[in-house]
Amino acid sequence: MKKLIFLSIFSIFWTAIIAQNPTPPPPSKLAPTDLDFWLGEWDATWPAPSGDSLERGQNIITRDLDGKVIAENFSVFNGKNAGFNGKSWSVFNEKTKTWQQTWVDNSGGYLDFESEKTPEGFVFKRDFDQPNGRHVHQKMVFHDISKDRFVWDWKSSTDGGRTWKMDWQITYTRQKPQPVDLDFAMKQVAKGKKYFVVFLKTGATPEISNEENAKMQGEHLVNLFRLNRAGQLLIFGPFLDEKSDLSGLSIYQAESREEVEKLLNLDPTISSGRLVYEIREWFSIPGLSLK
Repeated sequence: MKKLIFLSIFSIFWTAIIAQNPTPPPPSKLAPTDLDFWLGEWDATWPAPSGDSLERGQNIITRDLDGKVIAENFSVFNGKNAGFNGKSWSVFNEKTKTWQQTWVDNSGGYLDFESEKTPEGFVFKRDFDQPNGRHVHQKMVFHDISKDRFVWDWKSSTDGGRTWKMDWQITYTRQKPQPVDLDFAMKQVAKGKKYFVVFLKTGATPEISNEENAKMQGEHLVNLFRLNRAGQLLIFGPFLDEKSDLSGLSIYQAESREEVEKLLNLDPTISSGRLVYEIREWFSIPGLSLK
């Protein structure tokens, strides 16, 4: 009888403890769309150490590598960390069904994270050992997420995650597109610079074998992409009008017309006379691109 009474009291006591300390719910399942809310251009603000002003930065988040990678470009504009720049790449691991992130910055920092969804928000977390042997947990939490705003917390724990210290809290607000008016247009024009547009035309066409022609065309393409990778040839492509004597168009970034001519003559279709060229100086605005 005493044993039954003891077991009943123990059961009531244990139930009370569980009620006071409920088991936290398991993390939610993750999906490839979890970070879609993060995409865009954001103004970042946080209180200065003095507490009487705001420090500011910018974060630009885009999809890269056929949409499989989310790329982050973070910059600090003012305050004690002015000039700090960092980048991260996040990818959804289909095997583990988790997001993984790698961060690097201009202070030489390198961090790697794995993700989870918790009642606290979307979390990237990591842990490491300090040189003094102390084990540290870190996490960044995205929460209070809406279409044009969210809050990001950077936290650390040195007691196994029982308590957490807030190291940095940033409020993100989506940047509003600047209206396109005359003032905007003139500011863009002020960024303009000189380029060189090259029109390629059909030149002498001596008889060569199909094998020689294929080889020359291959060298022509390799040369174009090599110059593009070097940042000297920005855009190139053939004209599609078969009735025109124009063969193709290229836009070069160079110091002089003579430099462009040297680059053009690296192309076997030009050095052989099969194509001839006309160079025109051209003004445009850096950053414009084809879609």
